[in-house]
Amino acid sequence: MLLAMIAAIGPAVTRAVVLILGIGIRDSHIPVESALVVSALFHHWQTRRRLHWVLLCGGMLLIALQATRRVVGGSEMWTQIGNWLIR
Repeated sequence: MLLAMIAAIGPAVTRAVVLILGIGIRDSHIPVESALVVSALFHHWQTRRRLHWVLLCGGMLLIALQATRRVVGGSEMWTQIGNWLIR
């Protein structure tokens, strides 16, 4: 549930950056989401003296997916897949 909340926070962070700075910064949510995942891992380590593998693997996957989303989403192949899904 924590990873789902961190994944859902992206659009809100992007809107907050636009509200505070007045300009949109592309992929401004990636550092915030990374910091939240790292802080969750640190808290888990401090309280239980071990890392939960789901939090570790899921957090790394979440950060990797957010970082590669623009590259994959802007590709011609993804456009073809999206057009096929719309039909």
